Formats: sequence, structure tokens, C-alpha cells
Amino acid sequence: MSGLINTKRSFALIAINSLFFYSCSVMPKPAGVTPIIATIESSPQLVVTSHYSTKLAGNRTASGEIYDPSKLTCAHKTLPFGTMVKVKNPKNSKIVIVKINDRGPFIRGRELDISNAAATKLAISGVQQVEMEILDIN
Repeated sequence: MSGLINTKRSFALIAINSLFFYSCSVMPKPAGVTPIIATIESSPQLVVTSHYSTKLAGNRTASGEIYDPSKLTCAHKTLPFGTMVKVKNPKNSKIVIVKINDRGPFIRGRELDISNAAATKLAISGVQQVEMEILDIN
């Protein structure tokens, strides 16, 4: 019986050590090489946006951040969290730069769900078409 316990204990230690060393091993980037995803450029595209309900203030976003309606943030279905996006209201040429920190909107035809602060700066209420341009992908 003690042999079985020792075998299990040895296996557990090997597994833990393997996970530890695997998680600590980071491949260094060669000097002067920029990750491909960071070099993606985006030309402005027309998309439909909506804005968050104020009732969501204080709730966690998909990135783990707390939603603050006074910050310039937005939701997108697929862009990585931390991506910076320029949003322009074509009706009045007002522009804001927002950070992706949530997922959504999950309503067909909509690409962005912007915070109340962003909607206010753009003078948008309800659902509207905007120009979206990806500035920086993290």
C-alpha cells in the first residue's frame, strides 16, 4: 500500500513541477521583431453601435474590469481586450478613442456597444452607424 501512495505522491510532484516549469518558460522575442498582431492596420469601416444601459454600472465586464459609465470603453465580439479603437460619429465628426474591455453586443447587426461617456462625447443616443478604426491591438 505504501508503494502505491509513494507512486501517487511522485506522480503528483512530477505533474506539479512540470506545470511550474512550463508556466515559467517564456520564449524571448528576437530583437527588433514586432508581433504580427500588433502590426495589423485597420481602415475605417462603418458599423452599427449602441450604448450600455446605466443599469450595468458596477457590474463586471468580460475582461474582469468593473463597468464604469464615465470611462471611454466598449464591447466587441472578437477584438482582444485592451484593443484601442477610434470611433467617429459621421453625423457630426466627433471622435473618441475607446478601449475594448467587454464582449458583445449580441444583437444581430451591431458591432460595438460603447460606454455612456463615449456615447455622450459622440452625441449618440440609441443605435447609430459610426466609423470604427482599430488603432492598437494588445
